[in-house]
Formats: sequence, C-alpha cells, structure tokens
Amino acid sequence: MVLYTQNDSFEVYALVPGLLQDEVRVQSDPAGRLVITGRPNQLDNPWGVTSFKKLVTLPARNDQLRTNDVLTFHGCLHVHVPFAQQNL
Repeated sequence: MVLYTQNDSFEVYALVPGLLQDEVRVQSDPAGRLVITGRPNQLDNPWGVTSFKKLVTLPARNDQLRTNDVLTFHGCLHVHVPFAQQNL
C-alpha cells in the first residue's frame, strides 16, 4: 500500500488482485482513518484469495463525503481522500 500527499488530498494505492468491486469496501471517517476490507464472495476459490482488513491512519482530517475509490480490472485500488475543509 502506498500513500501520497497532494495539494488538497491524500492518494492511496493498494493491490487487491482477485477481488471484484463488490468484494472490496472502503470506509473513511473525519478523524483520519481509512479502512479497506476485502472479502471474496467465493471463500473456497481456487486462486487462494482470502479476506483482509487494512487500517490506514492518515496524518490529517479528511472529508469522508468526498472520498471515492476506483478498482481496476487488474486489481489496482486507488482511493482519493480530500482534506477536510476548514470553516472560515
């Protein structure tokens, strides 16, 4: 898993080969935690894909309503996590 900091967001990249979009769940909370879980629909699959849960603690607060993710056909997960906007 790789975490990059951009001007206005965090970018998280993770490899989740063998899982489909509906088998991967990404959750974030305003405190800066990102949870990525994967659970194959077919637990006895011939490829050896198993369930996992990964917690990433981000170094700043984030906007959970604008967080989004994309999973490619080849198992590359990209999560875009915008910084929380400050009320001025």
